[in-house]
Amino acid sequence: MPENLLLIGIIVKPHGLKGYVKVMSYAESINTYDNLKAIYLKKGDGTIEALHINKVSPGKGLIILGLEGIEDVNRAEELRGLELFIDCNELEEPEEGEYYQQDLLGLNVFTIQGSNLGTIKNIMPTGDYDVLVVRKGKKEHLIPAIKDIVREVNLEEKKVIIEPLEGLLEE
Repeated sequence: MPENLLLIGIIVKPHGLKGYVKVMSYAESINTYDNLKAIYLKKGDGTIEALHINKVSPGKGLIILGLEGIEDVNRAEELRGLELFIDCNELEEPEEGEYYQQDLLGLNVFTIQGSNLGTIKNIMPTGDYDVLVVRKGKKEHLIPAIKDIVREVNLEEKKVIIEPLEGLLEE
């Protein structure tokens, strides 16, 4: 079982009678699923089960997966709400200036003046760009992940440097 798993989606509900499932996917592209050796389900008891994908197709706002061994609606219903993971080693390296979400979570965010704004706790997709949810204590900042604001990402030092636009950090 791979040690470096990445959450890629959640099974929302069955699709049809043949065991297909609808998945809310966190992947940027449906093509991410095409060449995977396996997808991993995290069951309610915490155990991980590896399944092979035998069908991938787009749905309305979701993707539809056929999983080996899941052949009827009853078995598909048992998977409702389960998280789907992939082996990070199967992912292509991101392009220069791009990062996987799991690489950014937990990084400390500083302004170019050196103020510590907190830690990236979540990343929200908004369509055109992602928003970094940065928390320090009870204070939370929503930082657009755009080049005009994010000046540096240093994974080795676990930090992000931003140059906030006027009014971004005001309460």
